[in-house]
Amino acid sequence: MKIHYALLFCCLFVAAAPSKGFGEGAFHTFTTPDGRTLNAAVKGYNAGNGKIQIEREDGKKLWILPTVFSEPDQEYVQQWIAADQFMSPSKFKIEGKKTKNKISDKKTEVVYEITLENKTDFPIKDIRIEYHASISVKDYRKKKDSKRLDSGELHIAGIPAGGKILQTTKPMNMVKLSSPCCGMVKEEKLDGFWFNVHGPETEGKPAIREWGDPSDASRKFSLFLEKCGKSDNEEELLSAISGLWKSDPEKAIEFALNTYEISQSATAARNIGELYLFHLKPANIPLGLEWMEKAAKKNDFTACWRLAEFYATCADPQHHNPKKGIEYGLQAVSLQSDGDYRGNYYLAMAYAHDGQFEKAVEHQETVVDIHKRYRSISAEFQSYLSKMEELLKLYRNNKTQ
Repeated sequence: MKIHYALLFCCLFVAAAPSKGFGEGAFHTFTTPDGRTLNAAVKGYNAGNGKIQIEREDGKKLWILPTVFSEPDQEYVQQWIAADQFMSPSKFKIEGKKTKNKISDKKTEVVYEITLENKTDFPIKDIRIEYHASISVKDYRKKKDSKRLDSGELHIAGIPAGGKILQTTKPMNMVKLSSPCCGMVKEEKLDGFWFNVHGPETEGKPAIREWGDPSDASRKFSLFLEKCGKSDNEEELLSAISGLWKSDPEKAIEFALNTYEISQSATAARNIGELYLFHLKPANIPLGLEWMEKAAKKNDFTACWRLAEFYATCADPQHHNPKKGIEYGLQAVSLQSDGDYRGNYYLAMAYAHDGQFEKAVEHQETVVDIHKRYRSISAEFQSYLSKMEELLKLYRNNKTQ
């Protein structure tokens, strides 16, 4: 047996060279029981005899049993085999199926059913699915198309060998708005959907599979973002930012800063603030508030009600400041258009959190009246109106949510 291993090691080992690292060339430093090391990449697996094929740095390939290496290396090999089988379309099957549900004349929900079938030799644990929908937005008032990205995540504890599981995305809403005087105002359509399945890890790096509808959906969206990112047009940059809110907030911030440098606009400033406050993980509250307040100074309506809400409801004592929320709520009310309830809604919220419930009731009553005047009483809307009325009751009883 000693002679056998001596001959085997002579075949295996060549002069050591620095490892290229798993990410660059999938090379791994293997160790034998006697302490000798070898840089090699696993290239294949034979389930019949349990051997793996390795490729040394000199390009020579060998078939060998993993048991000649240390226990940590054997564990690495098992991880590699699981990841390799996960990447095989015949061993780990991935499918997506689209379902449309027309909720009303104004809204259509799109849902995807994602089916994963594990035909590998191993249970696959801790699976994460990231999904994205590219939605084209036609704004007939601006006469310019844009895109937005609707994203989400699904988590699966595991799928046993031979097992199958079905997961469903959250409903993705496509809006279609029209007005009696202007005809079609805004129309959204799904033009691409894709998801990434994060599977077994090898040296901390997950194997990743992608499925698209159409198959090149993610590539088309990446090209769209690349084009927008090079643009000096504010509308195109804002369109790119809306596509990156959830998937890559740091890149969205980069685009938003470029947008502000070009335009100095309130919209660009507010986008930066919203990204720092609500999308970056962890949030950068000081920078977020700085940019939101910069937008509010430029009389950006959305920035004002966002700040009213933030200061009124923030759980952090350092930033909880209902009186400041009231200031921004009053500014929002002064800027809001006829029929827009948000200024009054968040001003009422700020007054309530400051203990001024009479004023909270006054503005929440306005919110309810606006809804009754300007919204059709559909079953969906009736539920929302009920929530507004319930909140009004809370304020009348000197309570907050």
